[in-house]
Amino acid sequence: MEFITESLMESVFTIVGVLIAAIVSYLAPKAKRLIAIASDADNLGIIDAITDWAVEYVEEEFQGKEGKEKFNQAATAAAQLLNNYGIEVSDELIKTSIQKGYNNLVADGKEKKKQPHNGELEQG
Repeated sequence: MEFITESLMESVFTIVGVLIAAIVSYLAPKAKRLIAIASDADNLGIIDAITDWAVEYVEEEFQGKEGKEKFNQAATAAAQLLNNYGIEVSDELIKTSIQKGYNNLVADGKEKKKQPHNGELEQG
C-alpha cells in the first residue's frame, strides 16, 4: 500500500511539474513581448522629445538658412543625441520625426499668433 501511495505521489508531482513548465513556457514569450512594447513606447516618447528639441534648436540657430539645410542639421543633431542615449533609430524614423516636429512647431506658432499677448483679451 505504501508503494502505491509513493508512486501515486511521484506521478502527481511529475504531472504538476510538467504543467507548471508548460504554463511558464507559454507565458514567458508573452511577458517578454509586453515588456518590449512598453520599452518601445518609452523610446518613442524620447525620440519625439529629442526631435522636437532638435527642430526648435535648428530653427533658432539657423535662421535665414534654407529649409533643407535646417532639416539635415536637425536630423544630424537628433541622431547624435539618440545615439548618445543608446537608442537605435532608423534614418527614416528620424526624418519623419523631424518633419512631425516641424509641423508641430508651425502649428504651435499659428496657435500662439491667435492668442492675445500678455494674457489680455482682445477687444472686438
